Amino acid sequence: MIKLGIIGTGLMAGIMAGVCQESGFTAHSILSRKKETARQFGKVHHIDNNKLYTDAIPFFSDPELQAVYIATPTSEKMHYIELCLRFAKPVLIEKPLPSCSIFSSFVTRAKEENLVWMDATHFIHNECYAMLREMMDTCVGNLVRIDASFFWPDQNNGQIKFSPDLEPDGALGDIGWYPLRLLSTLVPDSLISHASGFMIQNNCNAIIEFNTTGFTHCGISFSLASSYRGTVVRQQCIISGDKGELTLRDFVMPYCGSFVYGKILPSTVIRHSWGLKPLVDYEDIMVSFSRLQHTAMLKNFHNHINRYDLDKLYQHQVQALSCAKMMVKIKEILTPFVVS
Repeated sequence: MIKLGIIGTGLMAGIMAGVCQESGFTAHSILSRKKETARQFGKVHHIDNNKLYTDAIPFFSDPELQAVYIATPTSEKMHYIELCLRFAKPVLIEKPLPSCSIFSSFVTRAKEENLVWMDATHFIHNECYAMLREMMDTCVGNLVRIDASFFWPDQNNGQIKFSPDLEPDGALGDIGWYPLRLLSTLVPDSLISHASGFMIQNNCNAIIEFNTTGFTHCGISFSLASSYRGTVVRQQCIISGDKGELTLRDFVMPYCGSFVYGKILPSTVIRHSWGLKPLVDYEDIMVSFSRLQHTAMLKNFHNHINRYDLDKLYQHQVQALSCAKMMVKIKEILTPFVVS
């Protein structure tokens, strides 16, 4: 078992601590701003009292610590990422990644020092995405267009994601990361040739919605959106090509693939449609899930630390960096609007 130190005590920190054992890790230590929060987290996840920290240096100096998971607000991530490099600790980083210009320096140094790092994007580790490339070859053909949206209705009740100081990209970073990450997964190292769009901010300047359309350097067009507005969750993507298209009604958190829904359904359906009568000319492709996608992600992180399938790790890193770069470029071109 690899001894994992967790930075942060929020929802995602608890979810990941809960699947450590089945993924090859032990929840070894916790770093929190408050001693009481660390104590409560440690009690729930059976972490020894002497492994509860409020100071980063003793946390990282622990000779037993073998890897780190960062689940803090984005504004705090770079500080801990630098410490992972300083203390040579493999690191799993919750999305979104911090400022691209600053993070790129870490990436260069991590490569020089052979340090394993990975973005904690769950959906790319489930069974759908292991099959997707082959399905695209058969059902989509040459990729033409990607449409993806993630709507998660929510109200500002003081959450971190509604604080521009802690999460400067708001909905663009929090849930917009997923449509962008899908684009970077399907079009590796993609560069945006043109994009336009808008973002909606609340009275506190938090981004609560973004919409953008454009095309990449290789001529693939896209339409991407994320929003906290509305009343219905939407997590849909449509992948179109010269043979047909694939529709994933939930590309982010399929009902058996995610902690959000638990084990309600053992499978999901991807619709393949084609031609001028897509309501008639279609087939449904069943995809079964053997485990929750965040468990699969943590297991892959474990394997990469042990130097297994490093080509896959490098692929994930390239895609994560491409996603971060796209986010920066898109934010620059979005026209802002404020709604109350």
